[in-house]
Amino acid sequence: MGHRRPFVAANWKLHGSRSQLEQFTGQCLKGVDERVDVVLCPSHVHLDFTAALLGEQRTMKLGAQNVSQHGQGAYTGEISCQMLVEAGCRYVLVGHSERRRLFGETSFIVAEKFAAARAAGLIPILCLGESGAARQARRTFEVIAEELDIVIEKNGAMAFDNAIIAYEPIWAVGTGKCATPEQAQEVHSFI
Repeated sequence: MGHRRPFVAANWKLHGSRSQLEQFTGQCLKGVDERVDVVLCPSHVHLDFTAALLGEQRTMKLGAQNVSQHGQGAYTGEISCQMLVEAGCRYVLVGHSERRRLFGETSFIVAEKFAAARAAGLIPILCLGESGAARQARRTFEVIAEELDIVIEKNGAMAFDNAIIAYEPIWAVGTGKCATPEQAQEVHSFI
């Protein structure tokens, strides 16, 4: 496996205020290593504000936490890829476990969002991961393959030339547990 450039995406979820974003972004701009790709993913209402904070610097990029698979229409509360591009986004999270679990997003919907993001010139960050029960049942690779295969079927393997896959072990989210580097590398190698 070749050298991988470190990539960090800060997902603010349903947290943050303008003052917190201003403080955090300012600290990051002072201390971020240029050998690491850093993406900030604030709430949608803070995208324009964060874009202004980032300005013309090239160290950190702007990302969104979610996107609609639809370009326009009667989808109250949704945000399109074009809206994200106009707000200055370069990246967008798709398939995050909370979107799957709390909002019922299926792998098919995730594949559609992935396609819409790529078509708009955004770089999708595809989140894949297994639950604690799946890990205990030794079904990690099966779950990852199921989630990944639907995206590949809809978009083709070449769609990953300009995309990121993020291993998100669901069993570790909010539990205080962390995947070990060996566990993460094992999944990365499988992917």
